[in-house]
Order: sequence, then C-alpha cells, then structure tokens
Amino acid sequence: MMPSLLATQPLLPSQARARSVEGISIDLRAVCGSFTIEPASLSDGVVYGDVRVCHAARFETAVVSLDALRVKRDETMIRRDPGDHLFLIIQDEGSCRVHQRDQVKQLVAGDMFLVDSTQPSDFVYNGTH
Repeated sequence: MMPSLLATQPLLPSQARARSVEGISIDLRAVCGSFTIEPASLSDGVVYGDVRVCHAARFETAVVSLDALRVKRDETMIRRDPGDHLFLIIQDEGSCRVHQRDQVKQLVAGDMFLVDSTQPSDFVYNGTH
C-alpha cells in the first residue's frame, strides 16, 4: 500500500507563530465565523498558530493551525453569523477530535470531515496542531 501524500506533505505551509488568543480569535472570526478558542495553557493566553486565506483555483481555502486545547462553536455564535455553509475540514497534520450533532470523529493527517456551520461543533486538539 502506498503512503498517502497528505500524510507526508502539508497541503499549504503554515506560518504559525505565538499569538494572543484574542488576536487569533479575531482572525478566525473574519475567515470562519465566531468560535471560542481555549488555549492549551490557560495561564498565559497565548497560542501558537496561524489563520489565513488562500485561493486555489475557484476555491477559497482557510489555513488554520492552532496548538489550542479546543475550539468551540455554540448556538449563540451560530445566531451571530448569518448563512449556512459547509466546511470541508482536511486534517493536514497532527490530530483533532470533532464533535458535531451525534457524531464524534477522530481525524489524523489525511482525514477529511464535512462540518455544518449551522450546528454546534467542538474541535478538540489537546494542545497540538
């Protein structure tokens, strides 16, 4: 069996750096809508990460890289953000556990998951990208 290209090379390089939770939250809101970011270390309020938009042909893509503990979207945030969008999450590296509706999916590098922006979601990273 051949190894997956996604598992060996990032799709888009991250430009992650130390950022305040507030600063990266503003960037995430501008690109993806309202979310709460819970940093891995609650004492310093800093995450190592990146949020930016890239264009690939006719698609607008968001590169989100965080060493957060978790990222959540609740009913209040959904009401604040108009529109109903689907987001295809591609786990480029590291791992993430996604909770949405009655589904829980553990993503590892190369996995994909379709997220509905009209439903609460919880992305658990446990402090890794």
